[in-house]
Amino acid sequence: MRELFGWIETGQVKPVIDAVFPLQDGIAAIKKVTGRNVMGKVIVKP
Repeated sequence: MRELFGWIETGQVKPVIDAVFPLQDGIAAIKKVTGRNVMGKVIVKP
């Protein structure tokens, strides 16, 4: 696990972010995930 965090810190591993939604669009974010139309992480920001 420490090795993985090291890779993240050095930029060797980068998460793929598919979409970022504001909190007020949380329902749209859930629909995107449940619709299986995602190629990475879906983030909901407060």
